[in-house]
Amino acid sequence: WRAYLSTQGANAVNARDRIGKGPWFNVKGQSIARDLEHLKLMWLEEPVPPENLRALAKVAARVNIPVATGEHEYTKYGFKELISRGGADIVQPDVGRVGGVTEWMK
Repeated sequence: WRAYLSTQGANAVNARDRIGKGPWFNVKGQSIARDLEHLKLMWLEEPVPPENLRALAKVAARVNIPVATGEHEYTKYGFKELISRGGADIVQPDVGRVGGVTEWMK
């Protein structure tokens, strides 16, 4: 994967496509994420299932790449819990799912 990233002009999309779209953040995933840190990626998007707030918080605490999630959260209460648990550095709400711009702004 290192050769692939270096030839593709490493970015968040290529890294995610190459590593896999899914819950890859295990012991091997932690090592991969640390190896990716020098690439200064903008974020890791949902490296574990988004409903697993505990795992998201672990990832955010152990890796020096911002963790992004939120497209699968629907309420301000869910976002409050996600943020208070430290599960995301970047919150990505889907305005269509959260009840529109007014609810999103709350």
